[in-house]
Amino acid sequence: MKAIYEMVENKNCAGIQFGFYTVAQKYEPPHWHEELEILYYLNGEASLITDGVSCRLPKKQAVVINPGQIHNTSCSEGGAMYLCVHIDLKFMEEYVPDIQTYRIECNPEKISDQDFPKYRKICELFEQITKYYMYDEEVLFLEVTGLILQIFALLLRNFSQKNVSEPLGKDVLTRKRIRKVLAYTQEHYMEQIPLEEIAALLGLGREYFCRFFKKNMGMSFGRYQNEVRISKIHHDLIHTDEPVSALMEKHGFFNSKLFYDLFREIYGCKPLQVRGGGEA
Repeated sequence: MKAIYEMVENKNCAGIQFGFYTVAQKYEPPHWHEELEILYYLNGEASLITDGVSCRLPKKQAVVINPGQIHNTSCSEGGAMYLCVHIDLKFMEEYVPDIQTYRIECNPEKISDQDFPKYRKICELFEQITKYYMYDEEVLFLEVTGLILQIFALLLRNFSQKNVSEPLGKDVLTRKRIRKVLAYTQEHYMEQIPLEEIAALLGLGREYFCRFFKKNMGMSFGRYQNEVRISKIHHDLIHTDEPVSALMEKHGFFNSKLFYDLFREIYGCKPLQVRGGGEA
C-alpha cells in the first residue's frame, strides 16, 4: 500500500505555497500553522478535526483552517488526492493592512443556502487549478498563484470576520498553552519527555497539566507524543527502506507491542503493509 505524497509543490514570493498530494492513507496528529491553510479534496474520503470539532471533507469542496487553529486530518484506506494551499498573511499586509485581524469561517458543512453560490465560485476556481496542473503548462505556477489570490479575495469578502484577535473556540491563554506544548513536542518527540518537564513549560503542576491537556486535546499527552512518533515512522516507511525496528529507534518508540497496536489502530494495517509487503 504505497503512497506518493508530493506531486508538485511551489512556494513563491507572494507567500503562497501549494501542492497536489496523493496518499493511500494518512493521519496527521493535531498540529497548527502560522499560515492560513485551504484544503480541497479531489477524490476519496477524509475528515478534519478543528478545536475538537469533527467534520467530513467531501470531494470537490474547500475548507479553510485559520492560522494558529489546532487541527488534524485523516483519510480512509481507499486513499485520496487533494490540493493544499498555505498563505502567509504577512505577505498580504501590503494589500490588506489589518489582515491579521481577519478570521475566515469556510466549512462545507456550515455553508448556508444563501452563501452557497459564492462558495461554489471558490470551488470552481479550485477546479481550474486542477486543470492547469493536468496540462502541466509552462506558466503553471503563475496561473495557479493568480487563481489562489482570487480565492483568497472571495474568502475575505464573503466568509470572513474582522477584528478577531484569535480564532473562535478556546480562549486565548488555553490556545497559546496548547500551541506551546505541540511545538515543543514536535521538536523533542523522539526523546522521553517527563510529564513534570512539559508541565513546567507552562508553569503548571503535573496533575493539573494532565487534566488540562486531556480536556483540550481529547487524549493524554503520552498518547499524543506516540501519535507524533507513529506519523513520522509512517512517513519514513513510505519514503525509505529502513527496517521497522530502526525507524522505531530513530523516532523514540521503544515499546514494540504498543507500537504495533497503535499503528494498526490508526492506519488499519501493519507497518510493512504500507510498503506493499507482507504481514510483518
